[in-house]
Amino acid sequence: MNKDIKRIAIVRLSALGDIVNSAVTLQFIHEKYPDAKIEWITEEVFAPLLENHPLLSSVHTLNLKKL
Repeated sequence: MNKDIKRIAIVRLSALGDIVNSAVTLQFIHEKYPDAKIEWITEEVFAPLLENHPLLSSVHTLNLKKL
């Protein structure tokens, strides 16, 4: 079953503490689904915290203030 999952999206848009705490789980997600690409969706201001994380394939951003 683990090989069937190819992409995982994490959506944490705001709240710095939530983003930091959620980032800890990346190692467990990667361990369970080693072949999946993990992507993160967050508010623009928090993207620099995640952009160079070795377990993330990409970081997508939103500007909530503009929306």
